[in-house]
Amino acid sequence: MEKEPIWSEIIDKKTRVYTGHKVIVTTTNAKGGIENDKSGANFNYDIPCRTLFEGLNLKYSSKDGDFNNECDEVIVTNINPKGTLVKKSNLMKYLNENNLSIIWTVYGQKIAKSEDRFYHFGVPSGVFYFEKNKLTGKINMYNRDD
Repeated sequence: MEKEPIWSEIIDKKTRVYTGHKVIVTTTNAKGGIENDKSGANFNYDIPCRTLFEGLNLKYSSKDGDFNNECDEVIVTNINPKGTLVKKSNLMKYLNENNLSIIWTVYGQKIAKSEDRFYHFGVPSGVFYFEKNKLTGKINMYNRDD
């Protein structure tokens, strides 16, 4: 199935943030239709950024949210709107061949609510990365400043 890539020159310029570091955000949001649904409903999901899309030689699958390689193997899938999965062997091969690394940042909030009040307990924050093919990292808890 031929689909037009979601990015364009305007989107590329709009989403680019200059930091002084060579960093790319690995996914971008897309909107797709639900297969065989006559209601016109659609859903959002993440797709690989242009760098990964082109670097992994991906093409659109017939299933919205899935992307295949040149051998028609599914390399990227979206099992739900908040979970993009990439086949590890293909991703690691691409990263190694291009002298790239990948990190995952974690940021959250720990909040409880009673009938009349919110209780803010802290902010979990951390970074994870691959080191010698092993996922390494740590989550720290910080106090809120409010």
